[in-house]
Amino acid sequence: MMIRVAMIGYDRDPEFRVTASEIPPLDERIAWAMLSRPVFRHACEREGINPSLAMRICRVKRSEFEAMKRENDDREDGKLRVEGKGKIERRGNWLGAWRAKL
Repeated sequence: MMIRVAMIGYDRDPEFRVTASEIPPLDERIAWAMLSRPVFRHACEREGINPSLAMRICRVKRSEFEAMKRENDDREDGKLRVEGKGKIERRGNWLGAWRAKL
C-alpha cells in the first residue's frame, strides 16, 4: 500500500519489482476476481458489464467461463455433485487451472 502511495506521490515507478515474479499482475487478478467470485460477477451482470475483456485478460474461453459459473452457482446454493458411494467431488480447481495457463 505504501509503495503505491509513493508511486502516486512521486509520480514515478520504483526501481524494483513491486510484486513477486510468480504473482499475476493486478489487472489480471482483478479480472479473475470478476470472473470467479459470484459476488463480483453478479454485480457486473447487474451493471451491464460484459465479461469478455476480463476473459481475454485471463485467457479464459467462453466454455470454461460458463462451466466456472455453473460450478460457483452450485457451490453458492450448497450443491455438490455426489459420485458413486457418497464420494463428494468438487469439480475442478479453477485457480490451479488458471495459474497453469500463465
